[in-house]
Amino acid sequence: MEAPYTSLAISLAHHYSGAVLLCDLKSNAHRHKANALAPFLRPGAPDSYGGLLLRTKYVNSPAIYRRLLAKWTWIVSTKAIRRGWPDGRTPGESAVDIAKIASLSLNRWLNSPCQVCTKRQHQQVLGTPNMSGKVCALCNGTGKAPLRCHAGIRQYVLDMIKELAEDERRCVIRASMRLGRVARS
Repeated sequence: MEAPYTSLAISLAHHYSGAVLLCDLKSNAHRHKANALAPFLRPGAPDSYGGLLLRTKYVNSPAIYRRLLAKWTWIVSTKAIRRGWPDGRTPGESAVDIAKIASLSLNRWLNSPCQVCTKRQHQQVLGTPNMSGKVCALCNGTGKAPLRCHAGIRQYVLDMIKELAEDERRCVIRASMRLGRVARS
């Protein structure tokens, strides 16, 4: 399932960038696609959660990131209540730091490549651009940087990263379906 989703995300980013680059022209083939994607990706678009997710991932604006982080922190806090995460009310129990979990999970979802192998999963042969047959020692061949956080919140952060990935998948599919409707019309 990873490959079709990835190609949808790449297609979405490609159509959006083409539409944005050409949207000032009076007659262009991408104008309808730009209009279809505007609710999801345009910097001035309403602050829907899905729109913020996609714009943060593909447009990369600090202002959009701050709005998404605020919205994501609220979403994590509601998930924490529904899932019964420790809230510190029980004697001997410390509350989980919702803001920390939200920030760590969002940052990890946005940018998690291994700094040693840069997602290539293998060690580089010293002095050359070639990759060796040895698996990267830092990421153990996953291509993702190891998650560094307190052991007490690690599982909460991992759960929220999965939630973000699923939310992104749903948004990309929704935006791609919208693109398909525009292409057929």
